[in-house]
Amino acid sequence: MFSTRIAILTLGILAGRSGLAQHAQEGFEHLTMEQGLQSNSVLDILFDRTGYLWAATGNGLARYDGYRFVTYKFDPRDSLSLNQNLVFSLFEDDKGILWVGTVEGGITKFDRNSEKFISYRAPQPAHRYETVLRAISAINQDREGMLWIGSFSGELRRFDGRTGQFSSFDYDLGYRPRQDDLRSFDRINCIYKDSHDDIWIGNRSGLHKLVLTPGSPFDPQTAHFSHYLNDAADSNSLMGTEVSSVFEDHNGDLWISTDSALNLLDRKKDRFIHYRHDPGNPNSFSGSWLGNMAEDFDHYLWIATNSGVDRLDPQRRRFEHFRHIDGDVSSLAEGGKQDLHKIVVDKSGNVWISSSAGINKQDHNLITAVRYKHNERDPHSLGDDVVFSAIEDRNGILWATTMKGLDAFDRRSGRWRHYRHDPADPASLSNDLTAAVLQDNEGMIWVCSWMGTLDRLDVRTGKFTHFIGAHGKFENPHRAFYNLLYQDHNGVIWIGESSSGVNALDYKKGTLQHYGHDPADPEGMSDYQANCICEDSQGYIWIGHGSVATDRLDPRTGRFEHYRYRFGDSSGISSNYVNTIVNDKKGDLWLGTLAGGLCCYEVSKGKFTTYTEKDGLLDNNINSIVEDNEGNLWLGTGKGISRWSPARRQFSNFDFTNSPRSDRTVTFLCKAKNGMLFFKSGDNGLMEMDPALLRPNNYIPPVVITTFKLFNKRVPVHSSDGENGGLPTFELAHNQNFFSFEFSALNYTDAGKNQYAYKLEGVDKNWVYSINSRWAEYTDVSPGTYIFRVRGSNNEGLWNNEGAAMKLIVRPPWWRTWWAWSLYILSIGVILWIIERRRRGWLIEKIQQRNFARELEMQVLRAQMNPHFIFNSLTSINKFVLKNETDAASNYLTKFSRLIRMVLTNSKKSLISLSDELEMLRLYLEMEKLRFKEAFIYCLDMDGTIDAESIFIPPLLFQPFVENAIWHGLMHKEGQGRIDIGLRMDNGILVCTIRDNGVGRSFAKASTSKSAQKQKSMGIDITRQRLTLIDGRMEDEADNLYIEDLYLDGIPAGTQVTLKIRIAEDENL
Repeated sequence: MFSTRIAILTLGILAGRSGLAQHAQEGFEHLTMEQGLQSNSVLDILFDRTGYLWAATGNGLARYDGYRFVTYKFDPRDSLSLNQNLVFSLFEDDKGILWVGTVEGGITKFDRNSEKFISYRAPQPAHRYETVLRAISAINQDREGMLWIGSFSGELRRFDGRTGQFSSFDYDLGYRPRQDDLRSFDRINCIYKDSHDDIWIGNRSGLHKLVLTPGSPFDPQTAHFSHYLNDAADSNSLMGTEVSSVFEDHNGDLWISTDSALNLLDRKKDRFIHYRHDPGNPNSFSGSWLGNMAEDFDHYLWIATNSGVDRLDPQRRRFEHFRHIDGDVSSLAEGGKQDLHKIVVDKSGNVWISSSAGINKQDHNLITAVRYKHNERDPHSLGDDVVFSAIEDRNGILWATTMKGLDAFDRRSGRWRHYRHDPADPASLSNDLTAAVLQDNEGMIWVCSWMGTLDRLDVRTGKFTHFIGAHGKFENPHRAFYNLLYQDHNGVIWIGESSSGVNALDYKKGTLQHYGHDPADPEGMSDYQANCICEDSQGYIWIGHGSVATDRLDPRTGRFEHYRYRFGDSSGISSNYVNTIVNDKKGDLWLGTLAGGLCCYEVSKGKFTTYTEKDGLLDNNINSIVEDNEGNLWLGTGKGISRWSPARRQFSNFDFTNSPRSDRTVTFLCKAKNGMLFFKSGDNGLMEMDPALLRPNNYIPPVVITTFKLFNKRVPVHSSDGENGGLPTFELAHNQNFFSFEFSALNYTDAGKNQYAYKLEGVDKNWVYSINSRWAEYTDVSPGTYIFRVRGSNNEGLWNNEGAAMKLIVRPPWWRTWWAWSLYILSIGVILWIIERRRRGWLIEKIQQRNFARELEMQVLRAQMNPHFIFNSLTSINKFVLKNETDAASNYLTKFSRLIRMVLTNSKKSLISLSDELEMLRLYLEMEKLRFKEAFIYCLDMDGTIDAESIFIPPLLFQPFVENAIWHGLMHKEGQGRIDIGLRMDNGILVCTIRDNGVGRSFAKASTSKSAQKQKSMGIDITRQRLTLIDGRMEDEADNLYIEDLYLDGIPAGTQVTLKIRIAEDENL
């Protein structure tokens, strides 16, 4: 949606030159103390590279962002404050540094980061009474980066802003110091640098061009001046003595304003062309004053004069004059005549003028509207400011009905002609309270009055013919009030009544037909009040009323068709109150309603389409519609002007500069042949505007963060170009977590419509959009690093997506800092180390206790195992003795003694070598072979990788299983028995396999006595327990002993025992 504002030009009439001179007041807005200035006396203004407006005032230095002023003042208790409140001059150098000249003297630099001021003063000679560089009037910078500073006393000094050093002397511009060193008032008015980097200085004696030569910057011989002075004998010389301003336009032409004329320097011929005031030519130059010049984007040259502001057209031929006009809030501010000081043009093309009455702003993007008003001192002005209707006739004459009669404006003469009722003249107007006017097909002017009269004017004779009224051809029997006129394609004139219906006058046939409202006739007219009348392309007459319905009359049959608003009917009319109806170029009807927005009736489809504020319409209350030459519809509403483009299906909205909210109702009246639109707003006369001059605001405004507040206290913004990437940065303590940002898009055209979007990265997940608010507040922000970003748009929704950003670092409390966390981690580590150390000590102690208990248990088991083995051996010896086998008994006893010796030796050991274990097993097997008379053989098979001497196992692990194989497996076997003992290593586990070819466990169980079975079970159980203790697991979880029955063709064929022993490589383990 496009949105802008409308500026007003008031066209008045100069006494003595009626209708020839125009005072253009191009919609000036005013910034005064009411808007926040500390003083209305504004001596200088500039826009810095960021886009801020700075104003040098009589009460401090002010900065403006389009919404409010921030003022910097002198503080006697602060050495870094502004050195004085009376500020004369401002300058921004090529580094972006703002320099300020005040009445106090010297020059002051503004530090934007700290918002502090640093003052520099030239050395004061002991013999000099007058302050050096007192009251700075002008500042500029030369091509070498040095500043040139001029004062109202006429002094000119050079200054090095990097070192703070001044030249120790004044540069001579032609004046001579007096004997007491108090020079005459020889003010320097301007120091200007052109596109060639040449410095031009204007003072009371003339124009001076600075010529620099190589050398020391403070050597007086390196600076020379070319002087351009007034010479009465030379007509090509500068006209005027005192030079007030110098300006170079877009063509490179140099303009010089003096106390006598506006001069144009022809550089090639080194001569001046003069623009002087000509009392006989209202389009001549008004006369110079101590202001300056500027060129706008359309190449108009603006010049401050002795009576206001003049604007020279781009062709440099014609001057327009801008003045203060009493009662016109859009004119220059009162007091802004001989007190205009500075004119500047901002980056979007707006013109700003400072004066003793504040700041005047002319908006580059405003539509120019001309206002015709009544002037009691001018008989040829508009007759009255209360205008009801207007039309333009075939000859370009503008006709307007007012409270005081009918007026006609001739553009060629610039005069209004008045038609009034004269009781003594029967051919005069019937009544002065005129309501509506139209021109018929024959060129005659018809006018009706609120008192119910209708007249026709013959423009050639100036005579009126009365058709309706007391002296007319027809009476007004209903005593109706007439409020509108319309002529259809048949020439019939339709007269709208405010309370009785409508009339159709066929003046050629001499008939008058009345259509009134009859509450008892639902087929008749819907209402008494007729707000508007329009004929469509099919010859139907549409009548808009104030309630009930909108009527369509077929004049051929006299029948009405009613269109009523029905809730929920999207194809129906949107309101029963219709203020205006127009027929566009395509033949469709457009209806402006009360509260229902804009309705389009497509005649070919017979349906309505409605557009409201939700579609971009400025106001749903539309009182008038006019179609321009481009087919756009201009809508008068209660809030201003809205334009509808049917081609783009888009609304563009406009309102008035300096107009109060209560006076923004606009009513369009007519369109001229040249495309100009006429309208009114309140009782302020008649206004005219050219819609072709509408131009969008394409300026993308810079976005700035104007204020940062901590607990609602303003804090200066500091920037860092290093580690923080150039972003302004704030570091806050953990308890400083209530802060806010103020931001601004530096668009000065209708700034109230600027839009914003902001986000605090790390807090806001999405952009927060804001239209009316320029503040963002945050509370209870956790410690961390954040970046606040803000984007902004101009009044037409053109966004600066880069925007502005600020870095924010919220420091954690000391107990959440990195060193605190390091201490916490270290402390936790120490505590965990202590806990782990204690736990490991407890585990070691527990393991030691467990090992001690296991050793005791092993000793008990060995104590049980040894008697069992000895008992079995003694039994065998006893059998040999009883059988009287002395040799066998002796041999057996020898082996037994050797075996007993080894058993007794190893019984105290928890571990013995595998070789000792196998030797004891061999002795045992030899004893058993002897006992059973070589009834079995045995075979020992050990893996060659096993080193029997370096492997340690508990003693007597294999013997019980070999004994069981002999006694319970081989003893009952018929034939040769065999025992195979195999040893191998499996992942650090010694696997022993004992295999016999005996009768098997099932047969042995059936053949063996219960006592023998009990002995067998006890031996195996003891060994199982020993293996479990060695393995270190619970008994029910151990898998270190496995006994398997062997079968051959389903017949038991022996037993195989597998033992898995965790070995040790040291007998002490």
